[in-house]
Amino acid sequence: LRPVKLNEFIETFTTNQSGVAGKLEFVDTDLLTFSNPAFEDESFSKKLWDNIVSGKIELEVTGVVLDKLNTIVDPLKIFSPTIDPNLLENEVNIGDSVLPNLTASARLKIVVEGQSALALDDELELTLSVDTLQLLVDLMARISSSSLVSFPVRHILDLDCWLSLVPVAMNDTTLHNLGLENFIFSTQDLIVGAQQ
Repeated sequence: LRPVKLNEFIETFTTNQSGVAGKLEFVDTDLLTFSNPAFEDESFSKKLWDNIVSGKIELEVTGVVLDKLNTIVDPLKIFSPTIDPNLLENEVNIGDSVLPNLTASARLKIVVEGQSALALDDELELTLSVDTLQLLVDLMARISSSSLVSFPVRHILDLDCWLSLVPVAMNDTTLHNLGLENFIFSTQDLIVGAQQ
């Protein structure tokens, strides 16, 4: 798989989604909504909690935008075989000093009700920009070859079916059939911003 081909696919997909090549917008979608109602029982934990927060807590992340996703560069490896027959190498690099920065933004709303010092009702616009991003993941998977040979093509996009190919380790806790051998996530020139 070549970065040019993957960038072309990303451009087509993102143009269909947002109207702009390389940009994904989830403006009308709640990425995360969390609401914790106030305690209703009269236990000690309720009284302790009331001293800190006397009402409910709400957390909401909306309006997520990812831009410049079409800046994947070499080296790019997806499920690349290695000397070890059970190990697949994966590497994705996004951006370089010439290409525009990969950016992400979202709206964060935090509400803490009550009369305590932690009471809060605020909304922030968070932005994140990165010049380069590198992700390396080496996956270890022992798969039954007879199951792989008879794998139905109609289930090729079903993750559950792929996971069913990995045999369950019985009593030997030292033998693992699925795992991460290496995981590296690195960035260069990371800029984080927040404004009300």
